[in-house]
This record gives sequence, C-alpha cells and structure tokens, in this order.
Amino acid sequence: MIPFNRGLFIYYSLACGAEIPLPPKEALAVAATFPKDATERQLAGLRAADPVCATCHGLFDPLGLTTERYDPIGRYRDSDAKGPIDASATLKLGGDLDGPVSGLPELVSKLKLGRRLSDCAATNLAVFVLGRTFTAESSCTLQTAKDRFQSSGSFADYYRALLTSPAFLTRDIEQ
Repeated sequence: MIPFNRGLFIYYSLACGAEIPLPPKEALAVAATFPKDATERQLAGLRAADPVCATCHGLFDPLGLTTERYDPIGRYRDSDAKGPIDASATLKLGGDLDGPVSGLPELVSKLKLGRRLSDCAATNLAVFVLGRTFTAESSCTLQTAKDRFQSSGSFADYYRALLTSPAFLTRDIEQ
C-alpha cells in the first residue's frame, strides 16, 4: 500500500488535485478479488482495468508508482523480493503534468515545470500562516503570495507577501 498512499499524498499535497470521493461500497469486494501476491504495479493495473476503481485510482496510482523504488523508510532500491522495480507511469492529471514519467526525479521535474507545485505549496502554507482557508476577500493576498513565490522561489519573499497583506493584518486570531 505504500505507493497507493504516496500517490494520494502527492496528488493532494503537491499537485493540489481535486477532491476524490469516498470509495464505492463495492470497492472492498473488488479488491478482495485481486491476487494476494500481486505487486503494486499489478494491483494498479487491475484497478485501472476495473471501471469501479479506474476513475479515481487513475489519478493517484501513477503518482505512487513513481515512488516505488523507495522502501517504506525512504531507502533507494532497484529491486525487491518480487524482482526488479519499474517506477514508470503515465500521468493523467491535466495540463503540464500529463504524459509519461520514469521514477521520482522525472516526476519532480514535471511538477516543477509549471506553476502547479509552487501554487499548491503556497496555498497549503497560507492556510497555516493565516489560520484559515481562503475566501474572496483574501484571494488577492494568496495570488500575490503565489506570484512572489513563483517568481523568486524564495520562502522569505512568500512569507513577506503574506505577513504584510491585509488578510494577515485583519485575521481573527480568536478563531
């Protein structure tokens, strides 16, 4: 389950993917039909081939497969007890993230191409800095901080944009 969980983390935390609905009621029954000794790649293929699973798993399973060469504590490996590890995947997330990648370094390069990664990081960090999610009155603040972070790549510039914004100065600290 490691690539599956890592895929969800990347999808939500680094690519800011759209909300995925809860699994349908028959999901566990479908998963019970999969071979117990299947590799993560084989399981991802089975989920991709099943219409009950494919819609959601097609978004995050490929992301997780790119991390499969790393064991649960992050050690790199080319193979495991089941043989060589193939860390390639074809992403279908839209825009500059679509297409083939082979391993985590290529995924990182693809994430860094556009604004998706920096905008996602800026949004997630802003929730902690301001202590709330963004609304219409703070969206300009967020966009300014995103633009500053994208152009400079500097966390100092990003935080300066947030901390000197009207959204920070007028936040309700009692919430």
